[in-house]
Amino acid sequence: MTCDCPIGTCKEFGFTGRRADICAGRVLTPEKCETYRQNWREEIGPLQTPAGPVMLSSESLGEDDDPSCPPPAPPATLPSADSSRLGMNTMANRKFVLLHNRAPGDVVVLTALARDLKLAYPNVEIDVDTSAMDLWRNNPYLTEGLKKKKDKTGIEMIKCQYGDGIREQNSATVHFLSYFHRDFKKQTGLNVPLTLPYPDLHLSEQEKAVAPIEGRYWIVISGGKSDFTAKVWDVRKMQTVSDRIQAELGAGVVQVGGNDKGHWHPPISGALNMIGHTNLRDLLRLLHHSDGIVCGVTGPMHMAAALQKPCVVVAGGREAWWWEAYVNENKGFGPVASGKLKVPHRYLHTIGLLDCCQHRGCWKNKVVKIGEDKSLCKHPVLYPGQPVPLCMDMITPDHVMAAIKSYYSDGTLAPTSTREIKTPVPERIVLPPAPVVVPAPRAAPPARRPVLQLDL
Repeated sequence: MTCDCPIGTCKEFGFTGRRADICAGRVLTPEKCETYRQNWREEIGPLQTPAGPVMLSSESLGEDDDPSCPPPAPPATLPSADSSRLGMNTMANRKFVLLHNRAPGDVVVLTALARDLKLAYPNVEIDVDTSAMDLWRNNPYLTEGLKKKKDKTGIEMIKCQYGDGIREQNSATVHFLSYFHRDFKKQTGLNVPLTLPYPDLHLSEQEKAVAPIEGRYWIVISGGKSDFTAKVWDVRKMQTVSDRIQAELGAGVVQVGGNDKGHWHPPISGALNMIGHTNLRDLLRLLHHSDGIVCGVTGPMHMAAALQKPCVVVAGGREAWWWEAYVNENKGFGPVASGKLKVPHRYLHTIGLLDCCQHRGCWKNKVVKIGEDKSLCKHPVLYPGQPVPLCMDMITPDHVMAAIKSYYSDGTLAPTSTREIKTPVPERIVLPPAPVVVPAPRAAPPARRPVLQLDL
């Protein structure tokens, strides 16, 4: 069976290049082509009409390029919530302690597993032993003290992992949020469907009631960690965004970040500097009372999703959007949770626009060599003081401001009251521009409209 798509295009999915040829049955065997089509119908769906989610710049891809969308291999399908409860009585007395000792953002993601495990199997007992334990405060799904029992008989200690997911997302449509569920099934045999497409954090009534800062404000995270410099946007561009938020929206700007070893967060002029002055609970409260946050792919991005707050993510091409983006186009949440985001993020990415992130994220660590790390960006832009990846440099303050303003235009946020700026925007350090430097002998990629945005 073949479709009637003309050569080079695909009417059903909007594909070009090789995927269009597969859809039309011009390559591979007819049976394999039909298998691909069925997978795409289930995981990607038909080409969206203009009224659906917008993927900016997808029309600018060349005929031989694959579109920026998840790879053809589908993820393992999780059962519905109802089917997961079959045989619940046989699992009624199982007790689990979930273990994880990595970054706070990973622990935020893990909270969804605790929620969904308890919802699928109400009689199961759950406790946690992780880093960033403050993130579990007020959690209604935990059995406190289970991990402290001297007699651990009958208690299953589950070391929750997602490393295989980073490999699998290269060939399957899977979101980070759903992968702890998959790993849990591998270790325990229990199907736990992801029920909601965001993590599960709980604020106290006092945290909800008392705003830490008077007035309306946006949070910005500029800079990052020295072990992953390829995730950091140009500080000068974040300064421009901060200035424009204040001038065009009349809202304040609060800058947050860590001051531990390895963290680098140059102060933003005109912003309230709270770098090093917030713990995890402070940050959650700041997020809850803010209009939203501008950041990279980082822990606060996951926190914003859990609290259902507006979030503009400057992502570039390091990680595939289907692995990280909290947007309703993303089928990687699985059949139960996909499409249920009430406050989808504005996720700015360049997957499909450069040779180094044409079909998936590059997962490089550094822009230029630091120490012995050899995981280096293929196309560094060598600005004085802060080299950045080309994929990040392609994202401009205009893209970010358009994304921020979209939350007001679509009614997610009430309009801000415009105010006259009585004092000039504070002066800031402006570094001289520098040309894009691409390692020889590779030539710079052809110019294209530079950014894809999901759910704008």
